[in-house]
Amino acid sequence: MPEISDTDLAALQKKADAADSAAAAAAQAATDADAARAALAAGVTRYADTVRAAHPSIPADAIAGDSFDAVDAAATSAQRIADAALAAAGKTPPASVPAGGAAPRNDAPNTDGMSPIQKVSAGLKQRAATGS
Repeated sequence: MPEISDTDLAALQKKADAADSAAAAAAQAATDADAARAALAAGVTRYADTVRAAHPSIPADAIAGDSFDAVDAAATSAQRIADAALAAAGKTPPASVPAGGAAPRNDAPNTDGMSPIQKVSAGLKQRAATGS
């Protein structure tokens, strides 16, 4: 067997160390990619849950997907089908509810033309009726 010089042995050791470093970096990159995929999947799941909550008239299983775009496409398609079914049944689709809750209510009486005393009286009557 031929003898390897110290220079060649050092060069081979350097290449082996570089290969080990590259393998460790590749393993770390794979771990990071797996974590990013898991975070993305969790985000898409939360987004789909939010879209389902925003569209209670659509069956929940009709809104699904493995990406944000797929969830949007499924929701749009399901909404079109639901609207068409309601139209075929002769009903109008429900009004959209703004994000964050129901539309604001205006239970206050019309105070146009009331005197200040009448306005105070109307406000006290309304407060008594609502218990607040």
